[in-house]
Amino acid sequence: MAAVDLTGMTFIAGGKAHRIPFEPPLQSYRDARERVVAMDKDCLAGLGRSDVTINEYPQPTGSHAIMLAVCTATFLSFGQRWWFEPGQVVEKILGQSFANFAWTIQPWLFGGMFLIHAAELAWFVPARLKKHSVNVRTKEFWLWSVSMFVAGVFCLGAFDELVEKKRAAKAKQQH
Repeated sequence: MAAVDLTGMTFIAGGKAHRIPFEPPLQSYRDARERVVAMDKDCLAGLGRSDVTINEYPQPTGSHAIMLAVCTATFLSFGQRWWFEPGQVVEKILGQSFANFAWTIQPWLFGGMFLIHAAELAWFVPARLKKHSVNVRTKEFWLWSVSMFVAGVFCLGAFDELVEKKRAAKAKQQH
C-alpha cells in the first residue's frame, strides 16, 4: 500500500500504481479501518474464500489418528495382490480361507478405495483448502492432501474442527 486518503487507497504492484476508490468517500480517517475491513469481507465473499486461514497441520490424534492408521494399513496391505496367493505370508499367518477371500476382493477393495479417496480429495482441495487459503506451495497443503487421500472423509472432521477452533479464537480476539 502506497497511500490512503479520504477518497481511496493506492497500491503499487509490479511497478504500477493501482487506485481503489472509497465509495462513498470517507468522512474522516477514523473510518478507514472499518471501511477496509468491510471491503476485505466483500472481496473474500466474492472469491468464495473464508475469513479463517488455515496455516497448520496438527498431528492427528484420537479417531483421526486411528482412521488414518487403519486406512494406511488397508492401502498398504491390499496394495499387493501377491501377498494373498497360496504359500505367501497372509496364508501362513491368517489361513487359507482368509487369504482366498482377500485375494478375491483385493482389486475391488484397492481400486474402490483409490477412486473414492481420489474423488474426496478432488472435492476437498477447492471446498476446504482453497476456501481457507491453504497455499499449494506449503507443506501444510500437502500434509492435508495426503491425509485426505489416505483417510478420506475421516480427515474432514479434523480439518473442520481446526477451522472452528480458529474461528472461535478470532471471535474472542475481536471482542
